[in-house]
Amino acid sequence: MSALWIRLIRFFVVLASAVMLAACAVMPTQEMSDARQALKAARTVGAASHTPDKLAQAESLLARARQDLRQQAYDDARAKALAARKAALVARAMSEILVAATRSVAAGRKKGLDVSAAELRLSAVRRAARQGELKKLRVLAAEVQALMERASR
Repeated sequence: MSALWIRLIRFFVVLASAVMLAACAVMPTQEMSDARQALKAARTVGAASHTPDKLAQAESLLARARQDLRQQAYDDARAKALAARKAALVARAMSEILVAATRSVAAGRKKGLDVSAAELRLSAVRRAARQGELKKLRVLAAEVQALMERASR
């Protein structure tokens, strides 16, 4: 065989190896772990009762990611695990905001303050949490805080 043929064979072997390596997806171990931890943290702050739909969305995405993982569809599993983590983080944030607003009103009530306006706004905060509306929840919770500050003057 001539040197040219040997070089061509080597080139195609290297090229085929590179293509095969590129086709092998990496298992999304870290992404799956991050999603599980985010779900655990969301449950810890009461997301199951405060933002059940958002938490259910995260759990469903993680379950689908596990299914993709079993089928070795690693790219799909990674995408779903990332989406599950995001949904769980939103559920956690919403739950924490709701809990803080609720505690603020309860503390004002305990001090004997007129918290009636804040309680009405807190009802809207709860609705926003149940509906999964993070931006609206933040605005309403800020309004609760402002009402509590006015009540304490």
